[in-house]
Amino acid sequence: MDKDKVRDYLNSLEVVSYEGGDEGCWAIVEVNEEDLTELERLGVDRNTFLAYGDEGEVCILAYACSEGIADYYDQGKLVYADTVTISREEYGELLVAKKRMDILDEMDGWGGIDSWSTTS
Repeated sequence: MDKDKVRDYLNSLEVVSYEGGDEGCWAIVEVNEEDLTELERLGVDRNTFLAYGDEGEVCILAYACSEGIADYYDQGKLVYADTVTISREEYGELLVAKKRMDILDEMDGWGGIDSWSTTS
């Protein structure tokens, strides 16, 4: 599967419902047979993709982040980051060569994050 092409295709779909925040986030798209066929052509398993939604709607944010296609959703697009910079005042800034989702457990003892940024 070419994850860049899958991400590009998902980003081309119209988001019909979006919510972002600490309590939960989603980016819902409506999908039809044409979309599913194209995603399968790109290497996406139809059943796995459809498991992230129901009745013709899929959360592309949940799918992409869970399946390693994207790390987050920014300005209406799924984004994959190469590195993540995390800072906390008493620790200074750390350049982490891991994915953001992989380091959340390591930061659990920090008591919060002051800021983070990514590079693609």
